[in-house]
Amino acid sequence: MMYIEEIKWSSTPPSEADIIVSDGTYKVTGFAYGSEYKKGDVIRNPLHVFEPTGIIRAENSEFSIIKDTNPLGYEICGLLIEKDLLRVGDLLLQIYGDLIPKDISIGEFISFNCARLDL
Repeated sequence: MMYIEEIKWSSTPPSEADIIVSDGTYKVTGFAYGSEYKKGDVIRNPLHVFEPTGIIRAENSEFSIIKDTNPLGYEICGLLIEKDLLRVGDLLLQIYGDLIPKDISIGEFISFNCARLDL
């Protein structure tokens, strides 16, 4: 289960925010537009992966989310559970478009970088 751990509003009135989403083990900061979010809310929809690059079959079958040099960017390694959906712990991430290489199958781990994650 993904939930909102913290909200850092970046505009007034509150409409844009950096939102910390966690599953209790893994934690990411994502971008959100809209003031409907509250601390403790359960997130039922996957987080959108914005500008993924370097999508490859992972060498290791281990979940990881590592902050990179971009303020909201990450290096991610997760399990592909559907054509465009992956899991890192209980965090669900969606890569829109036809960006995952065709030789990678559901059930394999993939790794990539992204500019940010959006709610």
